[in-house]
Amino acid sequence: MYDVGRTGCLELLENGFVNAFEETLELMQMNEEMKTKAEHGYDKEMPGDFRKDFDAMHTIMEMLRKSEEAERTGGLQDNYSSRLELANHFLNLKGYHWLAEYLYKSCCKILETEGAQDGHLKIKALQLLGLLEERRDNPDMSLRYMEKAIEMANKVSLRPNDPTKKELFQHLIEMYRRLGTKCLEREDEFTRAKNSRSVFFYKKATLLAKKREFSSILNVFKIFSND
Repeated sequence: MYDVGRTGCLELLENGFVNAFEETLELMQMNEEMKTKAEHGYDKEMPGDFRKDFDAMHTIMEMLRKSEEAERTGGLQDNYSSRLELANHFLNLKGYHWLAEYLYKSCCKILETEGAQDGHLKIKALQLLGLLEERRDNPDMSLRYMEKAIEMANKVSLRPNDPTKKELFQHLIEMYRRLGTKCLEREDEFTRAKNSRSVFFYKKATLLAKKREFSSILNVFKIFSND
């Protein structure tokens, strides 16, 4: 364990944050495993080593302290918010997408706890996981998260014009559009006529746009709207 990591862990223990200490150790182990995978070509991104990064280590420790304090008082919202804020921070830092993924997933896990009632929160965490995977160039995983978020949004009692639901639909429509365009660039005329992935994604974008009445997007895809 490097100096920054060792000092940080000891500080957490000295101040009575046992859960935060244990989670920090877990993250260090994950960090090491991610580095090994990247070195052997199993991961596209070489992770940053936060044990050597004072700013990253300090930021993580502060979040874990707040998280443990929230757990002690039953503050699910505070726990969720502190983790979501940190995940959004690491989402924009090269080498830390693995940590953003861990934190977004921990947000979902918190919301599985008894007493978590706000459907918006889990939908948002799933949406952000989808955007993260798209940024990591994992389109299949990204779609799974986004479609799961859409499924949940349709189940909970959200208003038709709810901002969270509208943003989610727009993101998924754009994702289908980008995938359709990417497939189109690789297809020849025979593929497009017989088994076109581009048409498949454009049609999904069109159907979703129809459902949400996004007329501007429908105009772009109207060529694919007829079966």
